[in-house]
Amino acid sequence: MIRSAIRAAVAVLALPLAACNVVVSQHPWFTAGADDPRLAPGLWVALQNDACTFDATRPLASWPECAKPFFVRGRELLSPPEPDKEQPARDAAVFADPARWQSSTPVIVAGNPMVMELRADVVQPASEPAPKFYLYLALQPLAQAADGTLQALRIWPVFCGPPPPPSRQGETQTLDQLGSSGVSKRLFPGLKRAKVGCEASGADAIRKAAALSEGVAAANEMPPFKARWLRPAI
Repeated sequence: MIRSAIRAAVAVLALPLAACNVVVSQHPWFTAGADDPRLAPGLWVALQNDACTFDATRPLASWPECAKPFFVRGRELLSPPEPDKEQPARDAAVFADPARWQSSTPVIVAGNPMVMELRADVVQPASEPAPKFYLYLALQPLAQAADGTLQALRIWPVFCGPPPPPSRQGETQTLDQLGSSGVSKRLFPGLKRAKVGCEASGADAIRKAAALSEGVAAANEMPPFKARWLRPAI
């Protein structure tokens, strides 16, 4: 359930996050401000790798899996819903109507790199309250419009640290050990282990981890990827 919540939270940026070795928080560390960096409004594409090629003039439903569309409306990010396991075929009507897309309203704060804070909701039984937590991405601007809005980005997750060593074959672990087995053994400064991933002691720790995470992204099997603005409308 945690893993699916993380995937849903960052679906707008096509990020295949693993649930264990990323920074999370049970409350937001950043607040939106009038002078925050803004993404250019309209249609964007997130490219999962540099080899991805696609025709942006074609209907969105025909784009390859490596090219994920998302739409920026003010501070809001919208993305087509993930395909249903029972009905994996893409629904062209859904792709053509952003009103039917998933919505997220992140906070983007200036810095080097910039940091995006996204809220995720964990799916729980109806009888239990749904916990909320926050995830973090690092953004490196690649292009800006004349009005200062961002038009192209390099993006990577904010990690707890370098990946942990693989478990030894046949090693027996307790439930608590299994829950934290994917978390780095060498946490970045200001981070501590949590039930899921790791938590930061404050906003400065998240900023520092964001800068350090670029160097360990490939080792964590989630290398930086690029997103760019395409046009004002679908």
